[in-house]
Amino acid sequence: MGYPNSGQEDADGDGEGDACDSDSDNDGIKDDMDNCPLHPNPEQTDSDEDSVGDACDNCIKDPNRYQEDIDNDSIGDVCDDDMDNDGILNADDNCPFFPNAKQSDRDQDNVGDDCDDCPDVPNPNQEDVNQNGVGDSCDDNKDSDQDGVPDSADNCPATANADQLDSDSDGQGDACDKDRDNDGIQDTADNCPYVANSDQTDADNNGVGDVCEDDCDGDSVMDEEDACPCNNDIVRTDFRGLMPVPLTTSSNAVWEFRDEGKEIVQKINSSPEVAVGKTRLSAMEFEGTMFVTANWDDDWIGSVFSFQDTSNFYLFMSSKAGSHQGPWQIKRVSSITGPGSWEMTNAIRRDVSVANQTEVLWKGWKATGTSSGQEEEEALSSYGGWNYDTSYRFHITHLPDQGIIRLKLYEGATLLHDSGDIIDNGDQALRGGRMGVFCYSQQDITWSALSYRCL
Repeated sequence: MGYPNSGQEDADGDGEGDACDSDSDNDGIKDDMDNCPLHPNPEQTDSDEDSVGDACDNCIKDPNRYQEDIDNDSIGDVCDDDMDNDGILNADDNCPFFPNAKQSDRDQDNVGDDCDDCPDVPNPNQEDVNQNGVGDSCDDNKDSDQDGVPDSADNCPATANADQLDSDSDGQGDACDKDRDNDGIQDTADNCPYVANSDQTDADNNGVGDVCEDDCDGDSVMDEEDACPCNNDIVRTDFRGLMPVPLTTSSNAVWEFRDEGKEIVQKINSSPEVAVGKTRLSAMEFEGTMFVTANWDDDWIGSVFSFQDTSNFYLFMSSKAGSHQGPWQIKRVSSITGPGSWEMTNAIRRDVSVANQTEVLWKGWKATGTSSGQEEEEALSSYGGWNYDTSYRFHITHLPDQGIIRLKLYEGATLLHDSGDIIDNGDQALRGGRMGVFCYSQQDITWSALSYRCL
């Protein structure tokens, strides 16, 4: 207990989960010395000398220490001639990292529409300096509604809708469409505003149309099982398309994804970096568990939400307890310099607001009801920051329209912090965006059981 293992993996079937088993494959070699800790290989053969044993190497003849495998076909990308498994060889594929068998390319820039950050404007090099998901060629650098989508690409430029939901695919986002399902009935009178039903049949007369009863978006996934019940583009948590985003001019973090993207590992002492999913949400709940395996380091870990670009996002973070580098905190990063200089990253390290860079919205030194005489002791405990080999569960709620953020942080079953309602509704407040994880000069971090839900 206490170690993250979202998928309950147990390689040797001994009833002890791999995350807490010192010899997970039961081959007589301890995991920290084993080049295949989950596959029995007492001989430790490693033909390509990439520190991954042949018994578990997805490219035995080609060095690939981190075993990248985009399509999860057990053939590593460096030796897979069709990395995305869409039937098109890499050399001929206009989206080699994203399955797109049709190879559509509206702007004829040799980048397929499915992976093109400007599908209607030629930009063969896919420049996106601020990493907001919209290519520089079609980014007008204006965001009137502060939802993280540039006006030039926003289907509701004057109404915040980070998710860009467009249920009827008419080019007008639901947030500014008076008939979201295009069935001829205005949403205010429609008993299924997200699913076309011009007949408005409602057999039980409960005010909800039959076609969307218990399935708001009509995607055949019941609302109680749907991560976003009224968004037919999102059914479940999916971080498989996680994108590493450096907060300096270079990237050196090493990421590994498990349990279909719900568990993420960052392995090395890296420059400040986030890794964000592709899903954009407005009002949402975001939760997960953070865990740092014992080592020598004591720096920063956390998560991000309403990530709009490399200069604008909310950050939940902490350094190690007792390191005097800052406790649990939530801050808004609104940097005028961005990651091109050290001004932003230096401001992130600090637990006070820095003009033109960060605004600290909440800081959690003490548990509720703690007396001043206990402060020093608690600064060394989990109330003041993370500790090794300890799981921390965060639950973040963000309601952009109301300007409300709330955090609940647990160690096991113990509630460490409840922030209450944090109000951020000023001119620089962020009205939705992507979610992900954060590391800064800290190695051996695991985020597990990550999930999100639309509100």
